[in-house]
Amino acid sequence: MLTFDCYILDENNIPKYVCELRDALSNPIIRMQPTWPTKLLWLDKIEGVEISTVFYGIDDSGWGKQPRLFQTLISCRNPNHPFHNYDKKYSTFAEAHLKHHYALESITTYFVISLLDEISPKD
Repeated sequence: MLTFDCYILDENNIPKYVCELRDALSNPIIRMQPTWPTKLLWLDKIEGVEISTVFYGIDDSGWGKQPRLFQTLISCRNPNHPFHNYDKKYSTFAEAHLKHHYALESITTYFVISLLDEISPKD
C-alpha cells in the first residue's frame, strides 16, 4: 500500500519527517502548523505572470526516492505563453531558492527580448 509521508520545515528551512499522511490530522506537531501542508516561500509577479514557490509538506515522490517537498509554479493569464503550466519540484530549500530565481530570471529575460523585438526596426 502506498503511503505519503508528512514533513514540516524546521527553523533552518530543513524538512523534518513528522508522520504518515493518515496520521496527520491527529498529530500535534502538524496541528501547530498554521498553513500546513503548504507554506508560500516566494511570490513574484511580472506583466501578468506569477512565479511562486511553496513548501508542500506531503511527499508524493514514491518509495525509495528523495522527498520532493518544494514546488515552483508559473501561472500565466495567456495559455499560449511559453512558460504556461511550468511546474517543477525540488528536494531541498536551497535548490528551490535557486530554481525560483532561475524561473524569475527566465521570465524577465523573455519579456526583455519580447520588448526588444517590438522596438527593433524591421528589415
